[in-house]
Amino acid sequence: MRSNKSIMAYCVKCGTQLKEGAKFCPKCGTPCGGFQEPKCPHCGSPLNEGDAFCTECGKRVDEVPKVISSEPAKTVSSHCKSNGVDYPVISEKTSASKSLLLLFLVLAIAVGGWYVWNNHKNDNPLEHQKTDDSIENQENDYSLEGLAKAFPNYDSTIGLFYEGLAWVRKYGKYGFIDKTGKEVIPCIYDNCGNFQEGLAWVQKDGKWGYIDKTGKEILPCIYDRADDFYEGLAYVGKDEKYGFVDKTGKEVIPCIYDFQPTDGPLFHEGLAGVVKDGKCGYIDKTGKEVIPCIYDEAGDFQEGLSSVMLKENKFGFIDKTGKVVIPCIYDVSDNFQEGLASVKKDRKWGFIDKTGKEVIPCIYDAAAAFDEGLAKVEKDGKWGYIDKTGKEVIPCIYGNPFDFYEGLAWVRKDGKCGYIDKTGKVVIPCIYDVSDNFQEGLAWVIKGEKYGFIDKTGKEVIPCIYDDCYRFNEGLAMVKKGGKRGFIDKTGKEVIPCIYDDVYDFHEGLAMVKIDGKWGYIDKKGNSTFDYYDNNVKQVAKGKREK
Repeated sequence: MRSNKSIMAYCVKCGTQLKEGAKFCPKCGTPCGGFQEPKCPHCGSPLNEGDAFCTECGKRVDEVPKVISSEPAKTVSSHCKSNGVDYPVISEKTSASKSLLLLFLVLAIAVGGWYVWNNHKNDNPLEHQKTDDSIENQENDYSLEGLAKAFPNYDSTIGLFYEGLAWVRKYGKYGFIDKTGKEVIPCIYDNCGNFQEGLAWVQKDGKWGYIDKTGKEILPCIYDRADDFYEGLAYVGKDEKYGFVDKTGKEVIPCIYDFQPTDGPLFHEGLAGVVKDGKCGYIDKTGKEVIPCIYDEAGDFQEGLSSVMLKENKFGFIDKTGKVVIPCIYDVSDNFQEGLASVKKDRKWGFIDKTGKEVIPCIYDAAAAFDEGLAKVEKDGKWGYIDKTGKEVIPCIYGNPFDFYEGLAWVRKDGKCGYIDKTGKVVIPCIYDVSDNFQEGLAWVIKGEKYGFIDKTGKEVIPCIYDDCYRFNEGLAMVKKGGKRGFIDKTGKEVIPCIYDDVYDFHEGLAMVKIDGKWGYIDKKGNSTFDYYDNNVKQVAKGKREK
């Protein structure tokens, strides 16, 4: 079935949508001349206006954008002596019929302009600004109605939106939809990941590859394992060996290494640890083995140094040339952070600097990395904080290992929780049964088996009346009441009522929710895809809202 949508114009230089009759791109200023021949976005074959499918590759086109040429239309011009502006001049060979047509168009534009001015001269100019802004931000637009219409085509499981696309499943196969519900990548894959840096891994017939947001297979499904891209590279596995590919699909580092990939980025400060024949070394992003595989264990480079184990199960540090700058004499060592690294010797922890000097003696039962000038340490089963001189700025009197978030850390004392600042001052007394880290200015706490939120002054801005909650994310937090879930804002207002059986946090402006066994999306105003269902789900949601 052919699309009835009109064909839009875009600038070939920056891709900005152009208004009809525009002479220059409003974003980059590129002149807008004649239209180029529309082509298939998948294979580049010529298309006719209105084609829904390409006659060469058979892929769906839907809407073929007219592309504005970066070369202005060629016209003969004369030079205005008064202001130096070039104006197009109609050739003397122009026919009388063309002149009459031009005159008619001028009159039509004049009449149309008078009509628009006469009918809208009293309009609020901000309304027009809203329209312009919506055009500029159209890539963030979503259609709950479109998503609702799309859902019946898929299995119950749906994904979160990443980089504007979410995975869906149909008859056990995966594809992707955009925020309007349009299936931009067909459901032909056995498995898939989320989009990261413009690409997503997919699995077909037991093999992994990568696709872009148009569905084009940048790298065919030939690998036994694949993971997300990070800083332009992704690790892949083949025949129980691992290497790296770039975004063009090129295997820039061949699959010759034995390492088992871990979560998170593998390259740190330009180098990645690899394992070959049971020994560890380091490669750069070209695949060059800059530090040979001679170590029994190796960490990640941080602040120019990395922890390694070479002999007798002892750890030391090397630099990026492979030179051993701190000998392997420690039982355990962590990465350098803020100029110091925690090390363990004779069952006790301390800190060394980059010369290997033990600046804080190994007297603690446990120690973590420095963060903003402080490091947490354990002594005799209690936790506190030291500065870089080794001074205990917060004494070891607390029963839990705690971290600072947004300037405060929660602590437990005598079975109750409160908060301290970085001087050790108790800014919120230990009166709560359980507490959490601050995020977006608020932290959840439990009192009498109920959840609420406090601010950094200790004020209970949202009372402890909920059965469960999440941290604030994108300005909203999930709360649970009466066995159902909804969302509140930072004033405590229940902007999305507790009517859902299950929910996920908001991501890119939408959250996944479940009601009556069905999954859908809601926006931050509480509008949902269920509003467009003409079935029992809509009635359930509507009835619960009215309560």
